[in-house]
Amino acid sequence: MEISSPCYGFDSSGSVNWWVEVIRKCFGEDSDFCKKKAFEEMALSIYDHYSTKEPWKLLEHDVLQHLDQLRSHGLGISITSNFDSRLRSVLLDFGVLNHIDYIALSGELGAAKPDPEIFQNLMGFFNLTSPEEILHIGDSVEKDIRGAADFGARYCLKMMNEPQLTPRAQAYKQKLKGPLKLHLEPLVENPVIEYQYDGTEKHAPPFNIDDVTADLACKIDWRSILDTMVPEAGPWATVAKALNDSLAEVDNLLDIVRIIKDGNGLIVGTVAAEAEKQEVLTSQASLSKAFMWQAHRKILSEAGKVFEPFVSIRKQKKDVELFFKELREMRKMFIVRKVGENLIGDLGYRIYGPRWNPSETFDIYRVEENKRSAGLKKNGKTVSTMIEADVPRHCAVRTSVFVSLAFDGEGENLFKKRVINVIQRADGENVESSKANGTLNEDVLEKMESRGENQNLSRMAYWQNALKWARDTLFYRDMFTQLTRECANLVGRSCSIRDDIIVVSLFENVMLKIEKCESPFVDGDLTDLGDSYLKSMLKSFFYDEVTKPRFRGSFFVPIPNTTAPLHSELDGPFAAPEDDVIARNPQQQLLIERLISVTSHYYLIKSAIEVITEHQSKFTDPVMTWKWQRNNPTNSVIFVTLSSPGFEYVPKNTFHIRVTSSNIEIICKDENVLDCRRDRSLLIENLHYQAALFWSTAITCIAMRTGYQCLQCHTNQFDDKFKISPTLLFLNPNGTRQVFIQLLCTGQKPRIMTRTILDSNPNDLAPGAVDEREFTILKNAKIPGTTFLKQVDTIFAFLRS
Repeated sequence: MEISSPCYGFDSSGSVNWWVEVIRKCFGEDSDFCKKKAFEEMALSIYDHYSTKEPWKLLEHDVLQHLDQLRSHGLGISITSNFDSRLRSVLLDFGVLNHIDYIALSGELGAAKPDPEIFQNLMGFFNLTSPEEILHIGDSVEKDIRGAADFGARYCLKMMNEPQLTPRAQAYKQKLKGPLKLHLEPLVENPVIEYQYDGTEKHAPPFNIDDVTADLACKIDWRSILDTMVPEAGPWATVAKALNDSLAEVDNLLDIVRIIKDGNGLIVGTVAAEAEKQEVLTSQASLSKAFMWQAHRKILSEAGKVFEPFVSIRKQKKDVELFFKELREMRKMFIVRKVGENLIGDLGYRIYGPRWNPSETFDIYRVEENKRSAGLKKNGKTVSTMIEADVPRHCAVRTSVFVSLAFDGEGENLFKKRVINVIQRADGENVESSKANGTLNEDVLEKMESRGENQNLSRMAYWQNALKWARDTLFYRDMFTQLTRECANLVGRSCSIRDDIIVVSLFENVMLKIEKCESPFVDGDLTDLGDSYLKSMLKSFFYDEVTKPRFRGSFFVPIPNTTAPLHSELDGPFAAPEDDVIARNPQQQLLIERLISVTSHYYLIKSAIEVITEHQSKFTDPVMTWKWQRNNPTNSVIFVTLSSPGFEYVPKNTFHIRVTSSNIEIICKDENVLDCRRDRSLLIENLHYQAALFWSTAITCIAMRTGYQCLQCHTNQFDDKFKISPTLLFLNPNGTRQVFIQLLCTGQKPRIMTRTILDSNPNDLAPGAVDEREFTILKNAKIPGTTFLKQVDTIFAFLRS
C-alpha cells in the first residue's frame, strides 16, 4: 500500500479508504468476510478508535510545561509525523494541540519523511532563511536523522531504550548506588605565615590544582561512598567459611568445659549471699542452672536501679524541651503572653484593630504526664504533645463558608441546609484514600462533645488543630456577617437570606450561593461542598479589607520654600476639579459586589471554554487554536487563530474573544466588536462566521493563483432562514463556467454550485435533458480532498478549461 498509494492515499482514495484496504488485505482479498457489511463497520470502528487517545500514551507527562517554556523563549514548535489527519484529534485529547504552532502530516502534505519537501514546508510556515534554524528531534535514524541531515537541518536522536550494559558494568552500577560527587574548593589567597620586623608579610607558596585535589581527596570517606565488598576466595570460599565457624564453635565449647571443670570462671560477688562453705557454693553454682538464672536476674535488677535516676532526669529534660519547642511554634502564629501564673493567647486575625478581646482569647495548659498523647492526632498522624489549648466555647466548632454556582428552575432546593461530613484519616493515609472510609458515627460525636462538667472539646484536640479551627471559625463568621449586612443593602439585584444561606441572582437563571456550615470540633477532613476557586477569591477579598489600615497614618514631610505663581497652588483657579479628584480615588466596592463580579466572569469563562473546546473537537476544518492573552478575575482575553493545513500562503484569520463580568465579545481583525451577550448559540454562530470569513479569504487567494475572476464576494449575505452566510461567485479563465459558493454559519458544510455559460435557446433543449445554464449543487462527499480548501482547489483545477 505504501508503494501503490503512498502517504495514506493522498492522491487517490483518501486515508479512510486506505486503512480499510489495509485491513481487508490482512483478512485476505478472497475472504467472504471482507465482502460483508459487517467488515466495513468493523474497519471504520477501528479507524475511529485510533483517532482517540485510548490506544496512545504520552511518554513524558510534563511535556506541556516543557512546550510552554520553549514557546516563552520565542521558539516555534512543530510536529512532523508520517501519519494522517487523525493525529490532530489525538493531540487535542491529550491537550497538546494548543501548545504547538504547526503540524506537518504526510497524509495532508503528500510527502513523508525523509522527503525534503516536508522540511521545506516547515521553512515556509515559519519564514526561515536557512535549514540550520531547524532542530529536528526523532527516534528513527533513517526517517528523522538522515532526512534532516540531507536537508541541512540540525538533528537529535531520542533513544527510546537504555543502552545494554555488560554484566560487569551492571554489577558495578548496582554497587556504586549513584555517581561520585567531587567538590573542589576555589583557590583562595595564599595565607600569611610570618610577619617580619619591617612589616613585610611572608605568604605561603601558591596552591596548584594537584595540591587542592589531593587535600580534598584525603577528606573524603571513600568507604562510605563506594561501600565495602567481600573479595571472592575461589570455589572453596563457602567451605572455608563453614570450617572456620565450626572451629570457632569447638573453641567456645572447650572454654565452657574448662570453666566448668576448674570453677574459676564463676566468681560470685555481691549478688549471692556469702556462704560458710565456699567449695559447696561453687559446686552448686556450677551444677544448678536455676541459680545462674536467678543471679543474672538480680544483676539486671540492680543495674536497672542504677539507671532509673538517669532515665527520669533525661525524661524531664526532654519534656521541658518539648514544651518550650511547642510554645515557640505557637508564638509564630499567635500572640502569647503570661499573666501571673497563666499563659493566654489571642485568636484575633486582624492586623489593625484592638487586641485581647475576652471572647477571642484562649488558655494554654502544660500537661506534665499527657496520658492522651497517644490518642491525639494531627492530619491522621499520632503526635506527642505537652500543651493543651482551651478556646472559648463559642469557637469550639468547625465553621466553614462554601461558595458555589446554582441554577434556578432545575428542581433544586436552593435553601436546603447541607451537612458537612467529617472523614477521619488513618495513620499515614492521604486525603484521597480517606474519602473511602466512613464518616464519624453520631454516637461517637455525641460522646466526644463537651457536656456538663466535661472539659472543653478543644482540649481533647491537638493544639495546632484546635487553634486553627477556632481562628477559622472567627474569620468565617465575621466574613458571613459582613456579607449578610451588605446583601441587605444591595441595590439592583435580587437577593435572599435564610438559615445561613445567601442566594444572589447573577443573570437569567444563574445564582450565586453562599452557605455557612458547622461541623463537630474533631480531627478529620471536611467534605467540600462548593467551588474552591470562588472560595479562595472571597477569602482574598476579605483579607484585603482586613489587612488594610482604616486611617492613613500621620507623618511629617519637608516642603521647600518656593516663589511659584498662584496658579500652581491646589486651591487656585487652575487646581484639579472635584470630579477629577473623585475619579482618581474611586470608592472601594463592597465585598459582595466584588464577589458577584468575579463569579459572573468565572461562569462566562467556563461557558466560553466549553463552547471553544466543543467546537474544536466537532469541527476540525479549519483548524482552530487558541491561547490566553490576558487572564484576570474580571476581564480575560483569548487569542484564536484559524488556519488550514497545506495552504500556508493563505493568511490566517485571527480574532480575540473578550470575556467580562457581563458579556462575551468577539473582536475581529478590523476592530469590529460582535456582542454575543451571554448566549452560547450566538457565540457558536459567530465562531462559524469567523470560519466562513477565513474560507472566503482563502478561496479568493486560491482563485487568484489559478486565474479565476471573483465576480462577487458578499460577507453579509443571509440564507433562506435569515442566518448570515457569506457567498462568493467566480468565473473560470475561459469565461465558460461560473462557480458559486455559499458558506453556512449553522455548522453545515458549505454549498458549491456551478453552471455553464451558453448562448443557446432553452426551448431547443431535448426532453429530459439538464439545463446546464442553471446552477447545479455538487456533493461535497464525492469531491476529492481531505479539507474544504483542497476540494475547492480540485474544483477550480477541474473546471479551469
